[in-house]
Amino acid sequence: MAGCGQEYAAEKEMWHAQKAVKEILANPEATPPGQFEVTANRFRAIIKKYPDWPDKIKAQWAIVELYIARKHYGQAEKELEKIIADYSDNKEVCAQAKAIIGSLYEMQHNWEGASIIYARLIKDYPQTSQGLAMPFYLASRYQKMGDFPKAAEAFTEAIKRYETVSKNGLTDKIKMTAKGLTVKARFALAVLYEKEERWPEALALLKKIMNEYPYSQEGLRIPLYIANHYQLKDDKVQAESAFNEAISYYQKIYGENKENPLGLIAINLESTGYFNQKNWEKAIETQEKIIKEYPKSPGIPLALLNMGIVYERELKDKVKAIATYQRLIEKFPRSRLAQVAKKRVDELKVSP
Repeated sequence: MAGCGQEYAAEKEMWHAQKAVKEILANPEATPPGQFEVTANRFRAIIKKYPDWPDKIKAQWAIVELYIARKHYGQAEKELEKIIADYSDNKEVCAQAKAIIGSLYEMQHNWEGASIIYARLIKDYPQTSQGLAMPFYLASRYQKMGDFPKAAEAFTEAIKRYETVSKNGLTDKIKMTAKGLTVKARFALAVLYEKEERWPEALALLKKIMNEYPYSQEGLRIPLYIANHYQLKDDKVQAESAFNEAISYYQKIYGENKENPLGLIAINLESTGYFNQKNWEKAIETQEKIIKEYPKSPGIPLALLNMGIVYERELKDKVKAIATYQRLIEKFPRSRLAQVAKKRVDELKVSP
């Protein structure tokens, strides 16, 4: 009972201290310098008073947050290093602290220092959440900086690392996370190749994702992504062929998965293909099919609105546009989109 009482007392003191933090973080520039240290010391007192409290790390994170808000990055780093020392047996905590240290260097525009910290994080804590996420982050950061060769190198290295962990990870959860990051990194590298006008390499990588991870978020997007690439390049022949392949692909997935959520995803993607082709009749047909086959889908109001817009703006059929908007208003009167539809109806009724 004494332990429970101490935990309750610690939580209560922590709650009051966190209220002070919220006030500071709401406007750190207006907070007197001394107030930061006073509040940090409140958390230090809690840590000292309740050394066996299981959640005392919350107080340590709060101290870090205060110093970052004050832009006292050196002091924040010292507190983070203390967390790493205190929780050396908890790799997830250590990796999180190390990632924040890296971000402190970024805040000070010291990318070289940050990249060294991040590399150490990957080496020391490879199968933690941060250790797994960091290779992708590094590659994305190089891309954002405009260093495409370095980004491509980093994405390639990340993919190799993720493929290894997806086979030899310590737990099934880690393996699954690594597989997801493999797909994400491959797709990002393909997009980078496309930006560098290396389309054959991008296409090969995209098709590899489709073959190995067909039902991943990226894998499902790829057929339309390829078609859209040709459309943006104004390659009408290739675009037409790619759109037809994409639509057939989604129709096949829909046919095999009508009774599960994948079927709905597939028919939505099929419909998107028709919209991108400006094949309005087929687009409306698939939207109607979605409404019929998946009446409880949260996407029904948007499907009705899209149909109304097509009738109104593309097919110039005012009567069908109004009727479709009315369906939305009647079936989903509380929907935000119903208000949009009502406005369209009102305007159409007074238009010539």
